[in-house]
Amino acid sequence: MSWLVASVALFLGTAAAKEPKIHVNGERADGLRDVILEEVDIRFDERGNIWITAPQYRVGGGDGASAHEPAATGQWWLVVEDLSSSELSITVTINGRVATTVRSGQGGGSLDVGPWLHRGANQIVLSAPPSGAAQGGPLVVRIGEGTQATSLDSVVVSFARDPATASAKVERSFVVRVP
Repeated sequence: MSWLVASVALFLGTAAAKEPKIHVNGERADGLRDVILEEVDIRFDERGNIWITAPQYRVGGGDGASAHEPAATGQWWLVVEDLSSSELSITVTINGRVATTVRSGQGGGSLDVGPWLHRGANQIVLSAPPSGAAQGGPLVVRIGEGTQATSLDSVVVSFARDPATASAKVERSFVVRVP
């Protein structure tokens, strides 16, 4: 245990000599003082900069304003595929804001999710309530980059709600990095 403390102290001392930068969710946060961030991922880059991924926290911005640079519109899409499902729904929450709720019987479709995303780390939560009467095929939600609303060039989130397992509530959380 003492070797770990010595290693961290040596690293921090070396990093301090190089004036490392602190980033939280892609935003500069060198001015943070007296703050505790819990349940985060921390990465040290080759220059000693500290990169903290903490989707549940927001850095900067007063009165609910975001300090993040928004993602470009028309590049990130949510695409729905309904394979003849019934009595299913999936709520899509991006960075704490409900983007949409998709339901069986609405058919397929797409939604530009750029307005809910920002550059850096984004938290996406997909939740589906229980349904004892669900039938048919699955209801599928995919999120990714694309140049057209109907097809994705890359899928970064995929979630399928199958009627066979719909008796229990399901919630999945993803962290998506937008360049």
